[in-house]
Amino acid sequence: MAGFLRWFGILCLAGAVWLLLAGAGGWVAEGRVEALARTAAMVGIAALAAGIALGFVGRVSRPLTKGRCAKCGVRIERGQVYCLDHLLATVDETRERARNEVCRRRSGSSR
Repeated sequence: MAGFLRWFGILCLAGAVWLLLAGAGGWVAEGRVEALARTAAMVGIAALAAGIALGFVGRVSRPLTKGRCAKCGVRIERGQVYCLDHLLATVDETRERARNEVCRRRSGSSR
């Protein structure tokens, strides 16, 4: 998303410059050039600033969350979401939920 916003901002700024040059060359009506160029430049600056800010926040926050358990924050192996204790607890909870659902279906009662 950050990369898209940066490129969109640059594209809008380039469009604003093109509008100013086209107005100076007489290709676009002068009354509309200023308003369109100002709007395109403001959108471009906002998108570029947002893209830079999102890129910075993403780079800063990535090392803080990478390699940590989602529940307790203990260091874990690459590609994992939970530490071993929380992984086992989550698997047990899922099995228990599935077991209860099967028992409920067999008994005929619904939720």
